[in-house]
Amino acid sequence: MVTKTEREYGIDLLRIVSMLMIVVLHTLGRGGILDNTTYGTGNYYAAWFLDIAAFCAVNCYALISGYVMVNENFKVSRIIKLWMQVLFYSIGITVAFLIVDKNAISAKVIVKSFFPILTSLYWYVTAYVGLFFFIPFINKAINSFDKNNMQKLVLCIIVMFSILPTVFYQDLFATRNGVSTIWLISLYIIGAYIKKYDPLKRFNKSQLLLYAACVCLTWLSKIVIEIVSRKLFSTGDFSLILVKYSSPFMLFAAIFLLIFFSRLQIKAGIIIKIILFFSPISLAVYIIQTHPVLWDTIFINRFTFLSTAPLGALLMGTIGISISVYIVLALVDFLRSRIFVLVRLPKLADQIAVKITDLFNKNIKQ
Repeated sequence: MVTKTEREYGIDLLRIVSMLMIVVLHTLGRGGILDNTTYGTGNYYAAWFLDIAAFCAVNCYALISGYVMVNENFKVSRIIKLWMQVLFYSIGITVAFLIVDKNAISAKVIVKSFFPILTSLYWYVTAYVGLFFFIPFINKAINSFDKNNMQKLVLCIIVMFSILPTVFYQDLFATRNGVSTIWLISLYIIGAYIKKYDPLKRFNKSQLLLYAACVCLTWLSKIVIEIVSRKLFSTGDFSLILVKYSSPFMLFAAIFLLIFFSRLQIKAGIIIKIILFFSPISLAVYIIQTHPVLWDTIFINRFTFLSTAPLGALLMGTIGISISVYIVLALVDFLRSRIFVLVRLPKLADQIAVKITDLFNKNIKQ
């Protein structure tokens, strides 16, 4: 168990792994592999297994936020720097494509590019911004609770926002199946609880097995439900009941991964350097890849050829492409970060944050 004064490189590694998993989801989904594999074939079941194994990645990202920020001071500069990063890509990519072809982008996308957060150009970023401004209040509440009250709160979250909506197959409390600020707040609280109390201590070496169990149960549920659904209703639509972010299995899969990576002891210097290089630039991979222009032109149905490839080629090709996309886009953001430093944008963000904080505090006192 690492001490609180040590940097937990396992958590940084989980950021990288989670974003790689998200790219796998995009390769399989937007890339057209899932839609073009033939039902009942080995490729179909293998592609869906890979998809489900990666599906908890978004939950991991939100859990990490609670895990690392519950004991940190609230910094407005963080959200300003994120806004600068998002705006750089949303406008930059749009302008680049307009230069190449003026008719390639709709007016709607152009408007969204200038207001990416307010228009939910990137759903996760918008939901995270919604979470961000509640963080100081959430942290204060969490740090005032004893363990018993925290356990009750976490239990309420799991039952109300995960178990009940899944059992009744309805979005009972507007979590939008995990694509919402409410869900990110819920995951933040759970991540904070894990940081403070280190649950599941007795399962010290079995977190990966528990994660695998969640994945396998979700995958088997899809297969069984799809078989029954196709026979009774001539459709497989109901097979994805458990394949959503707010599903209990996907929630616990992410929790088990967070606990596993939080306990990793990484000592090798070269590995630490690689982790520290890629971890802070991982989020940009999502921001770049899911820009509407790239999403609807470069990545849509780009990898359908893998759907009919031999099983081994399908699996290795999907993973290989995802790793390549991750590395290329991460390196793009590394260059962006260097440019930002050269033009002193991080310092500007810090100065703006101080002004906003002072203004806010002054008005509140009045």
